[in-house]
Amino acid sequence: MNPPRIGLRCDAGPHTGVGHLVRCLALGEEFLARGARVELFGTVHRVGWAAAHLAACGIPVHPGPDTPAGLVEAARTHALDAFVLDSYELDPAGAGALRAAGVVTLAVVDGDTRGQDADLYLDQNFGADTP
Repeated sequence: MNPPRIGLRCDAGPHTGVGHLVRCLALGEEFLARGARVELFGTVHRVGWAAAHLAACGIPVHPGPDTPAGLVEAARTHALDAFVLDSYELDPAGAGALRAAGVVTLAVVDGDTRGQDADLYLDQNFGADTP
């Protein structure tokens, strides 16, 4: 059986901060520990420690698709089984487009799903409720 292939979609930088990336890295490291292949899709080039850490973990970095169609194309091109979406900037329709294409989707939310139609939701906040 082939290991699952998981994409992480997030950005990090001076304006967006690093919270999305840190959450995705925590998940990515656990996926790697469980034998999955992990790839990051997004912008991290202005955060030197992040690029170094991703390289040390063996997580390749690709440009981040910003549209639902782009997310689906990335999932197909990289043969992803699942995609983690952690962004306030992405079109909320991306999660539904991935699901419709047969890609399991986890949306990291911050209290509000923003209308995303994901398979799974992760809200790391204290007192979080089910969407």
